[in-house]
Parts: sequence; C-alpha cells; structure tokens
Amino acid sequence: MSVDQISTDDGLRLRVRSLTKLHLAFLDRCRTLGLASADYPFNTDHMGIRSLARTVRAECLRTFERGARLAGASHFKGLPSDSPSAPAARQALDVVEFDGHRLDVRLKVVVRDPLGFEQEFEIERIWLLVIVDVWSRAVLGYATWQWFKLDNAKANLAGDVQYALADFIGCFIDAGPAHSPDDRPYIERFFGTVASSLSSRLPGYTGTNARDIRRALADPKGNLRLYVSLDELEDLLEAALAQYNASPHNGLNGRTPLEAVEHSVRGRGAMLNWLPEAKRRTLCLMHTPYTATVRGYLDQGQRPHVNFHGVRYTNTLLASTAFLLGTKLRLYYNSQDLRTVRAFADDGAEIGVLKAQGAWGEILHDFKLRQEVVRLRGRKHLAGAMNHEGLTRFIEDKLAKAKRSRKGASELTQTLRALAAAPTSVSPPVPVPPAGHDEPATSASPSATARVKPRRLSIPSGYVGSLP
Repeated sequence: MSVDQISTDDGLRLRVRSLTKLHLAFLDRCRTLGLASADYPFNTDHMGIRSLARTVRAECLRTFERGARLAGASHFKGLPSDSPSAPAARQALDVVEFDGHRLDVRLKVVVRDPLGFEQEFEIERIWLLVIVDVWSRAVLGYATWQWFKLDNAKANLAGDVQYALADFIGCFIDAGPAHSPDDRPYIERFFGTVASSLSSRLPGYTGTNARDIRRALADPKGNLRLYVSLDELEDLLEAALAQYNASPHNGLNGRTPLEAVEHSVRGRGAMLNWLPEAKRRTLCLMHTPYTATVRGYLDQGQRPHVNFHGVRYTNTLLASTAFLLGTKLRLYYNSQDLRTVRAFADDGAEIGVLKAQGAWGEILHDFKLRQEVVRLRGRKHLAGAMNHEGLTRFIEDKLAKAKRSRKGASELTQTLRALAAAPTSVSPPVPVPPAGHDEPATSASPSATARVKPRRLSIPSGYVGSLP
C-alpha cells in the first residue's frame, strides 16, 4: 500500500511523506552505525512505513480541530463557540448582520481650485457599511433590532462599540467565531450581489484578484475622465439598494425584502422596536463620554472652561459658576460636528451645551479635521488655522498633496465634505429676501420644527427607482 492510498487529504499526505523520509533517513543512520536491522518491523517489505503512517494519521486526526489545521484549513465551519450566539430569526428585525465591503472600483473626485477650474483626482477605494435583516433580507435604514451579528475585527470589539450597541440601543451582540464569514451568509451574499450587479460593470473595476480578466477589460488606461466620481457612485449605490429591496429574492420564495417586512409587521403582527424619542434627540450620548476638568484662573479673571482636544469650551452657566473649578465633567460629543458638546457633572446634573471658543465654534468640522489642524498648529506650520486665511492655506496644502497620491486626494475629499456640510463663518451670507416676500423656513423657524403628520404608504412589488 502506497502513501497516497493511506491518506486522501493533500495536506496530511504531504506531512506523511515528510515523516516517511525521516524514517528512511533513520534506517540509513542505523545501518551506518552497524545496528541490527533484522528485527521487526525492519525485516518487513515496507520497512515499517505503513505502521508509521497509521500512527501519524491517528495522531493528526485525534481531534477535528488538529486535523483541519494540519490539512491547511484557515477557519472552521459550524464550530461551536462558548460565546452566546444569535437565535434563529422569527420575524423582521429579530437578528441583523453587519459587515463592511471594500468596493472593487477605482474612483475619482472633482474639485475646484482657487481659480475656479475643475480638477480631477483619483482617490482611494471606499468601504460600504451595511446592516441586513436576516428574516426579510432587507437592507435597513432605521429601526432597532434584538441581535446584532458582526465579525471579530478589533474595531467591532472596541468598548465604544459595545457600549453603543448594548447600553444605548439595547440589543444583544453576537461576534461569532473568529475567521468565520459563513456565520453571516446573508450579508456576504449581498456584497456578492453588489459586486456582480454594480462594481463589475463600472470602468476602473479592480477585479477579485490581479489575474481577473475583468480587471483588464475595465481598465480606463489612466484616463481620469472615464472614472466614476464619488458623487456618482453614491447615486448608483442608492439606486442599487432600492432595487435590491424591491426585487424578488430566491430565499423569500420570490417575494421582495420590502414585502417580507410588510408581511412580518402587518400580516404576523410583529412588534418593531424604535429608538426612543429622547435618545434620538441625544445621539451624542451613544459615544463613550470624555472626562475633562474645569479650568479657570480667579486672579487673572479667566472664566471657567474645559479643554477638549486642544480647544476651549464653555457656556453661560459654566462661565458664571466658580464652585465648579477643579471638578470633572463628562462630555458627550458628535464626532462629525465638534462645534458643541454636552456636559454633565459627576452626579448626573446637566451643565448644558458647551460651545467651542473662537472660529472652532462657527466652522463645522469633524474629529479628524480637528486633529490635523491642532497637530499642524502645534508644529507651528499653520498658525491661526481656523480663520479665513489659515483655512485657505490648509486647503491649498491638501490640494497640492492630492496631485501626488490617492491618499492625499481622499483626505482632500474628506476635508471639503466636512467644511461644506453646513454654513460656516467663511461662507457667503444668506441673501435677505426683498420686502413683501415671506422669509423661507429655516431650521429655527416654527414651520420647520412642526410635527409632520405621517402618511400611510403601500409597498408594491417590482422595481423602485429611488429609495423611499
């Protein structure tokens, strides 16, 4: 019997062969030393190779995990885990799956330089973050859930993420076994649908690997005009998600995900969980609070304030209260808008909304932009960054880096989007309407904050051109 007949597993067969070579080398060494070779099993035809192979195979297959590892398996399918796992979904929004997918498409961004000319830069590939309902296969945009399934990425296992999911939203977390994408089959299949129906049909498709023929066929040959822009990709993704939610699904017996959600709610009486109105108004409480000490100098007349990532924050209540000096406050913030933070004392008393001092409180900026500006200011490369002149210099520096690398173009895009998300102190003033005309409603006007009466909508089958 040959070694190939002993083991049918390629990985295990190679290891048996290597041990067989060691066995033969051991026999040669015995002959060299003049040791007796007439004893069993050296007096057999195969010199004990079959016995060695059986022993090695039995040892390798002592446990399934050991045998699979030796055979070259990178992860296990159906491996039981000690951590709590999500139960089977019985209705809509019982169990959801979350994951990120890096789109295999080369993208560009179109920006205007200080002279007003359009310039095109290639940016880095972007990530698509999706939450899919297991029962209905619908891609979600709102409502809460019971179980949240994700992978074991370090970002997913961070304390801030667990606090936001378990304490703020109030759901169970199922991280699942490590290196087990099959534990979240529905969202992995959705990413495959996005890749086949959208990414692979766009110019600049990078393919699944370097030898993918579609990579060569979709190569624009460095012509940036043929690349899809970031804004165009966002529109395409919205249309793709709308079509997916409104298209028949094989796993739902030909029904659409939207029809499955409607059947679960109206037909089976499923009770959907909603985030309470109080939490919707205070989404900043989802983040882990930042602890800051109240500073102030009585002899210098410096009013009480807190320092948050290099910027002073205060409000009327804090600035006029001396007994808070030296105490610690918990600051809750929105990482996409650091113009204001919400402060609470240790006993839970709310201090109110603290506003950043100077231009930091007027210009909308996110956490990453704050870090970049503060770092450059500390190195004395960009003194007075948060004003018109400093901001112009900062953007011009980003524009110069965008011409040299895709990473620089991606950073320029993020900076421009952060600054253009809302009016800033360097934005042109809003034109005053002429006399006799009604002033348009703003976010502060009563008409904009009035409660809108909901309208009942039916969910038909078939293709929907845009998101509801």
